[in-house]
Amino acid sequence: TYYGSYIVAYAYKEFKNSESRLRFYDLIKVRKFKDISELKRRRQPKTPPFY
Repeated sequence: TYYGSYIVAYAYKEFKNSESRLRFYDLIKVRKFKDISELKRRRQPKTPPFY
């Protein structure tokens, strides 16, 4: 849909920012990515595991 494509475009723009890469992972469900371990390594241990 148009709204979904807009969200994807915004997420991709955020992904280009190396700083907002974690936010990009948060926008889309993390289960789709294979490098969940890398995301867990970068995350702070304070955040509860919601996988």
